[in-house]
Amino acid sequence: PTRFPFAYLALALLLLFGAGFTGWAIRGGGVHDHEAETAQAAPNEAAVEVWTCSMHPQIRSPQPGKCPICGMDLIPVPQGDSRTTDPRTLPLSASAAALADVRTLVVERRALDLDLRMVGKIAYDETRLSDLTAWMPGRLDRLFVDSTGVPVREGEHMAEIYSPKLFAAQEELLQAARSVERLAQSPLEDLRRTSVATLEAVRSKLRLLGLTDAQIEGVLERGSPQVRLTLYAPAGGIVIEKLAQEGGWVNEGSVLFRIADIHTLWLELDAYESDLSWLRSGQEVRFSVAAYPGETFIGRISLIHPMLRQPSRTVRVRVVVSNEDLRLKPGMFASAHISVGLGTNAQSSARDLMSEMFTCPMHPEVLQAEPGECPICSMPLEPAGEIATGSFELPLAIPATAPLLTGERAVVYVRVGDDQNPAYEARRVVLGPRAGDWYPVLEGLMEGERVVVQGAFRLDSELQIRGGESMMHTPKPAETAKAPVQIAAPDPFRSAVGDAFLRLDAAATALAADDFEAAREALVKFGVALAGVDASLIQGSHAGHAEMSLRRLAAAAAAAATAEQLEAARAVFPMVILEALALVETFGYAFEDGRSLVLLNCPMAFDGKGGDWIQFAGTETANPYFGETMLRCGDEVRTLPTGGPR
Repeated sequence: PTRFPFAYLALALLLLFGAGFTGWAIRGGGVHDHEAETAQAAPNEAAVEVWTCSMHPQIRSPQPGKCPICGMDLIPVPQGDSRTTDPRTLPLSASAAALADVRTLVVERRALDLDLRMVGKIAYDETRLSDLTAWMPGRLDRLFVDSTGVPVREGEHMAEIYSPKLFAAQEELLQAARSVERLAQSPLEDLRRTSVATLEAVRSKLRLLGLTDAQIEGVLERGSPQVRLTLYAPAGGIVIEKLAQEGGWVNEGSVLFRIADIHTLWLELDAYESDLSWLRSGQEVRFSVAAYPGETFIGRISLIHPMLRQPSRTVRVRVVVSNEDLRLKPGMFASAHISVGLGTNAQSSARDLMSEMFTCPMHPEVLQAEPGECPICSMPLEPAGEIATGSFELPLAIPATAPLLTGERAVVYVRVGDDQNPAYEARRVVLGPRAGDWYPVLEGLMEGERVVVQGAFRLDSELQIRGGESMMHTPKPAETAKAPVQIAAPDPFRSAVGDAFLRLDAAATALAADDFEAAREALVKFGVALAGVDASLIQGSHAGHAEMSLRRLAAAAAAAATAEQLEAARAVFPMVILEALALVETFGYAFEDGRSLVLLNCPMAFDGKGGDWIQFAGTETANPYFGETMLRCGDEVRTLPTGGPR
């Protein structure tokens, strides 16, 4: 744990260097003519009214000096660069763009595949389970199958039963047969028909008691009842349950054995709510099991269960898997993934079902190239394209390096203007789920525009310095504010976030108590706890989002922890709160005692601009920005939802 502060310090220095280089490159860094620079220094300084820090653009000073947070030299903000132009646009010459290594790419439509990952367990196919039952009360005199796991074929003997009821029925059969023989020469037609009908009725009775036609004929040939009846396997498979013992008495309808045909199995997967829109019946699923590393098995979705399971808030997805070689075993755990083609509005394209295939509405795992009947239920097959829902159109896509993500929003830089007067506009976009190295764009961009794919962070740093509406400094008007999108997170992830936020609360409490060293120590522990949160617990396409959010929060905490003075730490603390809000409002949190967090705001902080912080609901206001000076200054803004069980 003691090594984490140095790691975060290194990260903070790296960010400082990157932002410093940005300003140097964009403003025409390189080898200078010192005499010319000296000659021009006075006029330039006379024109400059505001000085700022390249790492902390919220710092504004009327004169040059050192940044109170990081100690860097303040740099000038020329009058013509900031407030007089579009606050979202950064003019940049071609040479400055080359020095900043800015690269762009044309926005175009392309095929994207979203890789959904799920886990589950292999189970028996319920439609292929058979029971061997006693069709009459009796005593089991012999069990030919005496343990579970034994493979049997259809028609093989499994047990012998003695039944007084069966013995009596055989006696009735023999008497009826003798009656038919005696009355065969009778002149009374009615008596002959009655005797024959009685014989057929007794035959039917024996069939209902489980005797085959061959066994019935055997009784008639011997002329004596069969003492014991042999019970045969109703289907082939593996004996998975043995519910009777040799010598025991069973009643009519008692189950003796349960047999499972494992040539076809089910893979039962758990899908989160956020992934349901990508799933369709008939989709191909690829999965692997620990028993055969490196080998991939294939199945198709046959059912998406209509009910949501509590408390995990997942939906059971059934996949039908062929197991002709019997290598897969019920009970095996499996790791599965589904490749989903993304269309416009990030809807599932169901491209694998849009071919000229035919499937069964009741059993969508059945796919055939020709029309006909379902081999399972005999329903007429229908074109797969008519059953699959969702239309397909290639989405607009940008590389994953293009957007700057804050958790609440995504910002890209778009090249505007002509070649003689290029500029870069900061634009908020709405993205779909990440698909490999690409993001589908739902709103904010048009086909043919050029988006920055390298150097966007440098442009954003320069726009921050000039006071523009950058990624980290965007106004939040109340009329446009929207609730953050919540992403399903399992309980272990939310609990780990809650454990980390205990350290964040300790840091805010220390700042409110004017205890600088305790605040630094709590921030370091907060960063260590964040490093222990496992982002891979977020399944599906959002694991990368969670990891990035955790990293950004850890970097902000590191910047606050490396401050050299109490006021410097307080100046950076809003950045920590901003990233903390993005994390908990997106993925949620949980505490063992069930407590919740609230967001507070002090309108007096930072010269009337206001400052937010987080503390536990029901606790007394403790302002981390003024400490004892104005400890109770602050109003509760809202309660932060825990996200609930996922």
